[in-house]
Amino acid sequence: FNQSQNKKSSADERWVENTMRKGTLKDRIAAMSVTLSTDPLHKFYALDGLLSMVGCSSESGGGGKINSRVAQLTAEALEDLFVNTLLPPNRKLLTLAQRPLHLYETDGSGEQDQDEADSGTKKKKKRPRSKKTLSPRILLLWRFEEMVKEKYDLYLRQYM
Repeated sequence: FNQSQNKKSSADERWVENTMRKGTLKDRIAAMSVTLSTDPLHKFYALDGLLSMVGCSSESGGGGKINSRVAQLTAEALEDLFVNTLLPPNRKLLTLAQRPLHLYETDGSGEQDQDEADSGTKKKKKRPRSKKTLSPRILLLWRFEEMVKEKYDLYLRQYM
């Protein structure tokens, strides 16, 4: 049963990926929206695709003229994705610079070197730190939030 489930989901993913490239306008927008809403962390490229369809590009040069119908349909999908999927409901998005990274370990050892002042030797004594360790998963999620903030700022600046 699990193998048939995996084959079906793999076939569904291939169909969605193909639709994002070669489908009709509405199908491409829907496929990118579904892809992004089901797994925003791993399918972030779909947000870039939607932003390029609406005329938001991280390159300052821009491209050709954007079709207003395409931009309107894509903007509606982006608004829905930002409001219902990507933006936290009760707070602003934060960048890594706004995070309290100084409260966390940098080397992961949990110990800090301290010179012994009262003995005349140059030995270093280990003492436990009061800092917490930061898991790679949390750091990844904070970076993801920063990327969402950058894309949302780009969308608001260029489209709204």
